[in-house]
Amino acid sequence: MTVRHSEVLALALRVLTVVYLAFLVLLIWNFLPFGDDIAFHLQRLDALSQEFRLGVDLSDFPFRVYTTTLDGYGYGSPLFYGDIFLYPFALLSSLGVSVYTAYRLLLIAMLLGSYLSLRLLMREVTSSTKALGFSLGLFYAVLSTTLYGEVVGSCVGRGLVWIFAPLAIAGFYRVIFTDRPCGWVLLAVGAGGTLLAHPLNIVLLLVVLFLMLAVSFRRVNRRAATQILLSAAVAILATLWYTLPMLEQMLSESFFVTSAAVDNGKTILSDFTVPLSGIVLPSQLRTTLLSLMGIDAPQRLYKAGLLIALLALVAFALRWRAGQGRGRGSFCASLVLVAALAVWFQTPLFPHDLLQGVLGVLQFPWRIYVFAELSIALLLAIAYDGPAPQLAGEEAALEPAPRPAGVVLPTVLGCLVLLLAVVFVGLDLRGQIESGVVDGSPLPLSERLPYSSLDVGSGEYVPANVFSTESPYYDPDRGWFYVDAYLADRGCVATASEPSIELEAWRDGRSTYVSYSGAEAGDAVSVPLLMYQGYAAVNAETGETLPVSEGEDGFVEVGVDDASGTIRVWYAGTTIQHVANVVSLLSLVVVAAVCATRCGHGGSVSSMRMG
Repeated sequence: MTVRHSEVLALALRVLTVVYLAFLVLLIWNFLPFGDDIAFHLQRLDALSQEFRLGVDLSDFPFRVYTTTLDGYGYGSPLFYGDIFLYPFALLSSLGVSVYTAYRLLLIAMLLGSYLSLRLLMREVTSSTKALGFSLGLFYAVLSTTLYGEVVGSCVGRGLVWIFAPLAIAGFYRVIFTDRPCGWVLLAVGAGGTLLAHPLNIVLLLVVLFLMLAVSFRRVNRRAATQILLSAAVAILATLWYTLPMLEQMLSESFFVTSAAVDNGKTILSDFTVPLSGIVLPSQLRTTLLSLMGIDAPQRLYKAGLLIALLALVAFALRWRAGQGRGRGSFCASLVLVAALAVWFQTPLFPHDLLQGVLGVLQFPWRIYVFAELSIALLLAIAYDGPAPQLAGEEAALEPAPRPAGVVLPTVLGCLVLLLAVVFVGLDLRGQIESGVVDGSPLPLSERLPYSSLDVGSGEYVPANVFSTESPYYDPDRGWFYVDAYLADRGCVATASEPSIELEAWRDGRSTYVSYSGAEAGDAVSVPLLMYQGYAAVNAETGETLPVSEGEDGFVEVGVDDASGTIRVWYAGTTIQHVANVVSLLSLVVVAAVCATRCGHGGSVSSMRMG
């Protein structure tokens, strides 16, 4: 095939990528598809916007508890989820933009951020943004059903991973395989961002990077080792404001997600694997075809089948045999390994049940599939690229002369990727339109996608002591405790260790007040707030500090000595939180200064003295 054919195909793929991305942006703006977690994320955004309306207190910023969530009981979601990326959109909402509009802007920003990160990643391993390899890799990644399912499908945490994981892999490649400067910055930003986006995915990303490092270990020289260690240190210090408070809570309290006695949110990995009988076709397409034949086949998984992934690996193998990409053999080998493991993990052939105790925290096998998509996209980019860009070390000498890229197989692959994306999105939207459009017009978002302060998903980070199998709010058949309904019905009610104590509770801004009378020294008042480390209490009349602990019911418990008085309780944060904030802020200032002086002038961290 001629170079001209290759250029035409590359241009067509780039145009289709942008057109598809524009379609998704218009889809989000004009219809806003729903996903399983959308009510929770709308509630998160609304809760943050209300925190901004209540005012920013630097002694408790970033926000650690949603004050208004769960009808004022407060939910410590920000202690466990990195909400920092939601702040600009929550601030817009606090200034008068509707939560739905702010959320749409968030999803659109995630799409555009993912596109830019994927462009950077593909450019890192290819010779030109006009090369067929760059275009095919970007096309495969952007049109992947995983990107659609996790960004448009309102999996906000995993959607943000599409922005940061590519940066981490690009940084790793730059550090190990090139002499270009500041790879450590990309690696640190990518790893730190992935941690803040979704804690589970940083574990998966680290596993992927360690696999890549192990396969490419012979290429690790002193310069690369220095940059890897530096990036790790920067990522750790910059995210300390989030990780240390999270660990503090985990080690001091028991929550639904950590308690073996609570079933909320717990899943069995093997229940969500792709059946071997359907390993080729996407699950939605397979289910639709079988239903048309009158066969009842419930959709067990939204994940696409493996046909295109396997075909992409074949395309890479054929190009590899032709000599393309041999200069980056260890990197390509690590990508094949990651893709193969991720694909294996989706099938019943993987020993999920044997490893459930270790891997069960992942909840679903498809969490890891983003790394299969990225690995295969990179393999395609390398396979159909021209000369390898700025390779360093011995492998640079082994790079073969560029060969004209054949266009038959990439054309077939591109058509299949496009067909799958159209079918997958089309089938998903068909069901949504059937349920969300009446008389040809979409229902108002408040009716089609309602949410309230009670939408906290499975309540993963509700204190475990709230859970009770004896409660009428516990469903033994499902093994589920309806904490939202329980707290809504309970209301703003305080209780005491002695029934004779008279109590009245109310809320004012971020504070909850309880007036009491008839108490004796040593009595305790249970305040209608879910317990997290960091609550403070004072006597509202004297200013005396009162002891705070967790009650047997999972609520904040305050000890009193006076016979009567008024208690004020609010979330003040912990010493660890305040110290971690300062450390992370100083770290970011130092890194910004280093980047401005070193990377801005093409310098390399290898020239820096390591104390």
